[in-house]
Amino acid sequence: SSANLAGANLSRIHLIEANLTGADLSNAKLVEVDFSGAILEGARLVGANLRKTALTGVDLKSANLSGLNLSGLNLRQTDLSGARLVDVNLSGADLTEANLKYSEITNARLEDTIYCRTIMPDGSENNSGCSL
Repeated sequence: SSANLAGANLSRIHLIEANLTGADLSNAKLVEVDFSGAILEGARLVGANLRKTALTGVDLKSANLSGLNLSGLNLRQTDLSGARLVDVNLSGADLTEANLKYSEITNARLEDTIYCRTIMPDGSENNSGCSL
């Protein structure tokens, strides 16, 4: 069965390469957590606090990230395919080489979001933010 970590305070914990497939992290405090290489496929992160959290290269396939503030986060090489990103703040986030294919992005804040070799929900590649 999946881990139920709803409301847990996991701040400043290293969860490098942790397998949290299907975990319920709703309303969890995940401040300054290192999720490098972690698997959060199908995880529920609604209402979680991810301030200053490292999500580089994380597997967030089919994860529910609705309502989250992901502004300014490093989401480079993050797999967000099929993820639910409703009412998400992605302003200033770095989505370089991220995979958003089939993800649901509705009512999201996208000001200053960085796209470079980013696979968009429709499968196209967005290179608008690549610096030469």
